[in-house]
Amino acid sequence: MFVDLRSGDRGHEIPNRHPDTGTLVPTAGFGLVFVLIPGGTFIMGSEPKNSAGKPINSRDTLRRSEIPAHEVTLDAFFLSKYEMTRGQWIRLGNKDPSNVKRRGGVEEFRLPVNQVSWQTAAQALAVHGLRLPTEAQWEYACRGSTTTQFFWGDDRELYPKYAGVWDGRSRPNLELVGRRQPNPFGLHDVCGNVSEWCIEEPINYVNPVAAGTGRRKRNGPLPGILPRIIRGAAFNETVTACRSAKREWKAPTDAALPNGVRPVRALNP
Repeated sequence: MFVDLRSGDRGHEIPNRHPDTGTLVPTAGFGLVFVLIPGGTFIMGSEPKNSAGKPINSRDTLRRSEIPAHEVTLDAFFLSKYEMTRGQWIRLGNKDPSNVKRRGGVEEFRLPVNQVSWQTAAQALAVHGLRLPTEAQWEYACRGSTTTQFFWGDDRELYPKYAGVWDGRSRPNLELVGRRQPNPFGLHDVCGNVSEWCIEEPINYVNPVAAGTGRRKRNGPLPGILPRIIRGAAFNETVTACRSAKREWKAPTDAALPNGVRPVRALNP
């Protein structure tokens, strides 16, 4: 684990540690914290049945995009432990895209950066030797070696401990990063808060992936501006969206409220 000092407020780049547990406590000025995600093989995607055990139908477009379930092998990589915050985004020289404000002054810098398009995110990260994860890297990291529907198991009622998503009653809101318990790889908010852009297009799972990174290969060049994958439940979605295999995609220029970023750094940049 290491901290990207460029993205922190000088003198406050390192997160505090809880005096009792020793776990990290994010602060308004902390920098991006990268953790090593070990290489390995996992099953990506879903089985061709819904949660009731019935075959999926033609209207269930997103679930159909998750099949066939298949093995993917990845090399190790560094991934941000938390969603990129507004403070980190601004300190790396970017304009704050969000119009979501909180009362509390500097604590606003601990909110995840949101309303970011894929185009803006990819360009901004590249300047600093960072990038968006491949879809395979994202799902592998989210699962944290689990094979259940959610990374915490199959009991959806446990979600408040791990995922900042909408309960269907109160007003949905962004929250400060790191408030919920992490997944088995120590990553916070992989479900909830904001959804996170991935690097590639929504390519069919029958297509092979690149060795090491898991980037899905296209069948030749495609015309027009292609949509891009965005993964993970957002604050305004319900627990159903927290499934590790859930796929969605948006136009690369889409800067909707729930769109956020979790950067990747290569082991040997």
